[in-house]
Amino acid sequence: MAVKNYLYAETLQQALDSISDEEICSQLISGGAGVADQIRNGYLDCDQLVDITRIPEMKVAQVVTQNGESYLKLGSALTLNQAARLEQMETLFPLLYDVLTQSSDPARRNAFTLGGVLATKIPAGMLFPALCALDSKLVLARKDSTSVIFVEDWMKSVLQEEAFIITAVLVPIRPVPVWRMKDVKRRMHPGEIVAGVLVLAEALRDGGLDNIRVYATLDQYGLVTFEGIPSLHKQSLTKEKIDDYTTSVETHLMRWGTDADAAYRRKVVRTLVNRCLAELFLPVLKEPL
Repeated sequence: MAVKNYLYAETLQQALDSISDEEICSQLISGGAGVADQIRNGYLDCDQLVDITRIPEMKVAQVVTQNGESYLKLGSALTLNQAARLEQMETLFPLLYDVLTQSSDPARRNAFTLGGVLATKIPAGMLFPALCALDSKLVLARKDSTSVIFVEDWMKSVLQEEAFIITAVLVPIRPVPVWRMKDVKRRMHPGEIVAGVLVLAEALRDGGLDNIRVYATLDQYGLVTFEGIPSLHKQSLTKEKIDDYTTSVETHLMRWGTDADAAYRRKVVRTLVNRCLAELFLPVLKEPL
């Protein structure tokens, strides 16, 4: 099916009305990276492309308050580079800044939009783990309603049947957490990850860490989260405890299968988690690991 029409939507409602019309097969376009891939591979199949880059609220970057909590609201039509270059990004969200600037090569960062990578759930470096770890939310607009969903819940959700547009990403403004991030990248594709791990926690006054969360992303398994991690304090932490936890991580990943490929990925994730935890706790351990 050849594309017959290219529509520049001037308002969000115009875009929603267009993609909700069951008589016309429409597809959104913003940065154009996804559409370019479809054209190159011969998969573009719609009557109409709806360009949302002229909708003002899709390019917003501002602090907002919802239910008593402050958020940085990022319009979904912002490219990864535009989001990274925001004045407040490096100071308020150093983790997200690092992730955005390392997510891919410069050309892709100029083409990939926040909404585009989130709508398609195509990994862009460690972006998904970082957004989940920071308790970020998505604003989803439909023709007659708007809803807000955590990025982590969105990543686990099934295909949306009703037409929607991701209009913004909400990142809570909180004290900067402590974190460690490790990944293994493909040599010939900058930013593309074979496996990556992010460990994020809140620092305690006694030097320990609380609210420890571990996120992993893999090329063919997507986002993986690990829950139920106990608080760790310098008085009781040992190398054995870290090893025990990372062994449980590897066991958790047995659902990937028993072949050599799955075993390799389990080993990589286990090693990355171990190294992240060890580096986080090295300053408070009495003896080196």
